[in-house]
Amino acid sequence: MSSTENRGVRFAAFLFIFVIFYVTVSLSLLTFSMIEIQRGVPHSDFVLKTYQRYLYHKGWRDVYQSKRERMEFDKDLLYKPKYGRFAFNNLEYKTFLTFGPEGRISGSAISNNRPGIAVLGDSHAMGYGVNDSETFAARLEKKLDRRVYNLGVSSYGTYRELLSLQKSGLTDRIDTVVIQYCENDLEENEAKLVDRSPARPEKFNAMFGSNGKPDVMAGMLQKMNVWLEGTFTLPVQSVVALFTPYDKSYDFERDYVAMKKVFTLFPWLKSKQVIVIYSNKYGRKFKNFAEVTSRSTEKNLRFVDLHLGVKDYYDVDDHLNVRGHERIAEILAGILR
Repeated sequence: MSSTENRGVRFAAFLFIFVIFYVTVSLSLLTFSMIEIQRGVPHSDFVLKTYQRYLYHKGWRDVYQSKRERMEFDKDLLYKPKYGRFAFNNLEYKTFLTFGPEGRISGSAISNNRPGIAVLGDSHAMGYGVNDSETFAARLEKKLDRRVYNLGVSSYGTYRELLSLQKSGLTDRIDTVVIQYCENDLEENEAKLVDRSPARPEKFNAMFGSNGKPDVMAGMLQKMNVWLEGTFTLPVQSVVALFTPYDKSYDFERDYVAMKKVFTLFPWLKSKQVIVIYSNKYGRKFKNFAEVTSRSTEKNLRFVDLHLGVKDYYDVDDHLNVRGHERIAEILAGILR
């Protein structure tokens, strides 16, 4: 056998051993991370956190609107929270969420008769990961002794948020609207500028699986695919992430344009004080938020960068923790006092 052939054999053997080692280590980390998720043990160290985040966001978490008993159909909003108190637990928190006609209930006693404040937003404002009294809306209410209506709903974009406020009957009882924006609102906002047709019950039912029931076989195949994908891609993703700035930034230009167009669909908004803040997953920034929003000339509209950071969010879940909600409430209270 020639030296060239020997090198080829040695390379093939090395490659085979490397692949076996790669798969074994990755699968072991994936399995351990899954066991820890099942045990309810989150990890903050870089590698295990990467694996847990992957599994968590690939299906091993509870999404509030994924349970039929917590949601009901609405032809304009597609879905909205049912009234009542519901347990909502995930890896890093065990909470209860209570909803009524005025949104998520804070339980605060308010003596001030001033017009109220409406808080709009998605799961960040609604309060994934915190109890009723811990949302930034509830804390703001206590700080100001002024009624704050938390109308945040998981996965709503700006259009549905404003529409839900319009449908709530609260517009005459408020003089201020706080809108929590998120980077994933853009797709819905742009779509609603083109098509605002009523939602169909079939689409609502499809949120819960085939014919409104979970498809067990499809779920099993999906989870098998997640494990296969994770085993081969996570080590590479971990290395790439290690050398990528954690504070990934987004461009706010398109978001701003679409949001401003959505505002024009609700003329009554011009009579309110409007404050726009943002909360992206894990505290990631809009790199040009100040530059883009400086173009705004409306006297009633104010854009505020809260400068949230990673400590304001859970390690595995990408939502605000108790500290993050308190920080937002403190900044907003300073503006609204």
